[in-house]
Amino acid sequence: KTCLIFKVAFDSQGGSKVDTIGVKNGEKVTKPTDPTWENHTFLGWYNVKKDTTASNRWNFEVNTISKDTTLYAFWKENGGGSTSVQSISLNPTSKEIGVDETFDIAVSFTPEGATNKNVSWTSSSEDVASVVNGKVTGKKAGTATITCTTEDVGKTATCNVTVKITAKDILKEGSTIVLKTTVYDETQDYNYELSYKKENGEYILKNALINNVDVTGSLMCSVQIDGKIFKLLIGESHWTIDTEKNTYTLTYKKNNVLVDGREKYENFQCIVNGTDIVPTLTYVPYVAP
Repeated sequence: KTCLIFKVAFDSQGGSKVDTIGVKNGEKVTKPTDPTWENHTFLGWYNVKKDTTASNRWNFEVNTISKDTTLYAFWKENGGGSTSVQSISLNPTSKEIGVDETFDIAVSFTPEGATNKNVSWTSSSEDVASVVNGKVTGKKAGTATITCTTEDVGKTATCNVTVKITAKDILKEGSTIVLKTTVYDETQDYNYELSYKKENGEYILKNALINNVDVTGSLMCSVQIDGKIFKLLIGESHWTIDTEKNTYTLTYKKNNVLVDGREKYENFQCIVNGTDIVPTLTYVPYVAP
């Protein structure tokens, strides 16, 4: 059985000589000793002669041979010389976070030995997501593009950030919450709109409307958030909020009569700080104590 052997040549492009070797088809190249060149720093081997884009750098741990190949050495001149940035890339290039969550963006330079690696950062929407030295912080629901710009020759790369309000935002001090739902029975419908705010660690009812009539304080109701019950709402009903599972349960009783399949809940909303976080509504029949 014939085994193909291909020539792998090393062009040092000004550095010390590296001998040509033979490599079997499909095998990896053994990395040679780095060449040297007075007043220069060796940057690596590339499979093209004039382009140090990261994708062209030869990876001796991964790349294999399938034809005669020449690898080229790239250098940075020491002392007064400099190597300009050809391009940059960011990791990640997109990210979804919550309000007040943070993450760091890493910058890669091509060539790796670029002399000036100073960069600046900007956000297309500082009120949605801010950035300082590559650290991004979510501010409010929305989208923003984070741009990194090199000081040398002005190369840019971007990261797209989406900030979403999560159920956990309900528990933040000062959050305003509005629960809305429409309940239908055989005779009429009931539109609930219940607003409250967290102050000093407690949720304070602001107003409660049924069919646009203010009934604040006229009936009894409670809300349970992550196992803690707050005196919040109105009507003989109970809302349960689980911020980890992002689920909301409504248990409802009317005129001491169990609400059965005749009732239908629609148009449910849970609005946190002006944004509907679209939770899952689960109907649970009332069970008398």
